[in-house]
Amino acid sequence: MHKIRMDYISFCLAHAQLMQKLCIFFKNIT
Repeated sequence: MHKIRMDYISFCLAHAQLMQKLCIFFKNIT
C-alpha cells in the first residue's frame, strides 16, 4: 500500500513537470 502511494506521488510529480514544460512551450508560441 505504501509503495503504491509513493508511486502515485512520484507519478503526479512527473506529470506536474510535464505540464509545466507544456505551459512554457505554449507561452513561447503565443
